[in-house]
Amino acid sequence: MDLSRTVSTRGVLCHVIAVSVLLCGLAFSQAKPSGPPTLISFSPAQGTAGSTVTITFTGTNFVARSFNLIFTPSQGLTVSKLQVISPNQISAQVQIDAGAQPGARQVELIDADKNLRSPTPFTITAATQPGCSPLAANCGTTGNPSPAIREFSPLQGTQGTTVTITLTGVNFASPMALQFTPNAGLTVQSAKLVNANEIQAQVSIAPNAPLGPRGVSLTQGNAHATASNTFTVVSGNIAHMSPMQILRVIPNQIAAGSQNVDLTLQGTSFVPGTQVTFSVGAGVPAAVFAAGPARYVNSTELHVTVNALSSALPGGRDINLQAPNQQPVSGKGMLNVQAVKQSGLPTTLKIPPISLQNIPEGVINLQAPQVQQQYEGGPVVVPLLDDDTVFQWQEQNTGTADYYELRI
Repeated sequence: MDLSRTVSTRGVLCHVIAVSVLLCGLAFSQAKPSGPPTLISFSPAQGTAGSTVTITFTGTNFVARSFNLIFTPSQGLTVSKLQVISPNQISAQVQIDAGAQPGARQVELIDADKNLRSPTPFTITAATQPGCSPLAANCGTTGNPSPAIREFSPLQGTQGTTVTITLTGVNFASPMALQFTPNAGLTVQSAKLVNANEIQAQVSIAPNAPLGPRGVSLTQGNAHATASNTFTVVSGNIAHMSPMQILRVIPNQIAAGSQNVDLTLQGTSFVPGTQVTFSVGAGVPAAVFAAGPARYVNSTELHVTVNALSSALPGGRDINLQAPNQQPVSGKGMLNVQAVKQSGLPTTLKIPPISLQNIPEGVINLQAPQVQQQYEGGPVVVPLLDDDTVFQWQEQNTGTADYYELRI
């Protein structure tokens, strides 16, 4: 009896120990998955531009370590929240910009340093315009946000050439049409949609195309976008182009240490792509710089943003213009730099006495008229001076004198 109870007791103890091991095994299996993570599916598989969707990924062996969600292309999509709900589910909150380009995006989930690419893409659908159904005209997929042109380059083209103009902006879509106003002498040979933010167009400029600026616009269905800058046709005959000339600068003075001062240059024959620099004579650094390229308005007006170092010396600065295929033009001393007024007591400048300064002696050799000496140690014979006498001399050491005095 006693032995039986002992065996039974031992059997119970062994059973309890076995259960403990089993529970520990379950806990261990939860902390460390038995295999690598896998992605089976996700839902929803689409979202509307301008909305926020919560996407649930289903799979196996998910862990909250080194995980991320990547869309390709990623423009217009922002992952604001990503979390592991269980070993079989991951939740992601995704914001879709209102201007996001409709279409499919490749989905890649990274979990535990494993790249899990989904065979199913995530699709962005266009927002439906208020007050119409998806079957109505200009609604649904045809009701895309209006395009907008931010900039384009180059800003000019030469008569008799073909240029590739690159437009950047938002909400570009096909079909579209690039237009110039006026369009005389300009032919758009092709316009290619690179992506929702870029268009490349081949434009032919006739040899006799009228010179001057042209408005640039883009048409997509019923939407119309206009560029803030203009495209300028320049002459193909450089020899007959009038040189640029600066007539006026507004403002014509800035203080040392000034930042982001907008200068307006007024003149003649200005062209796009003109570079503006500042210089000063006698080898003194200008300490005035253009912050970025000049902004072309028309042939009589340019704008440039200017910064001046706090150490800039007061005085005039030359304004230099350099345009493509043209000789540089300079406006002498047209911009004046003013010293900054110091607060408090003025700085005391101590100048040593003249007797303590090391001033080099100036030496001048008289070459004409010739001075003769009759014999060594004898008197010097000075020639007679008349109205035709010409004095000539040579300076060997200019010294520090501001003027010279001739005594006879």
